Amino acid sequence: MHGGLAPQVLASAGERINQLAPRAVDVMEELMGPEQPPVVRLGASRDILDRAGYKATEKIQQDGRTVIEIEYVARTLELPEP
Repeated sequence: MHGGLAPQVLASAGERINQLAPRAVDVMEELMGPEQPPVVRLGASRDILDRAGYKATEKIQQDGRTVIEIEYVARTLELPEP
């Protein structure tokens, strides 16, 4: 197999992602800081919660009210070994 779906290419990409993950978490943490605009903080918070397994679902009831429900989806987080 060759190209982007080759096992060695996929393994290399996964390794790079695992190496970059701690830096990405640091960036998300900075974006959630009090000096950031509320819309940026909210977006970063939503991304973190979504990746942690807390996905908001929106339901519109027939009487016109909007109900937001939080659904927990269990996920495991694999961190690279130091």
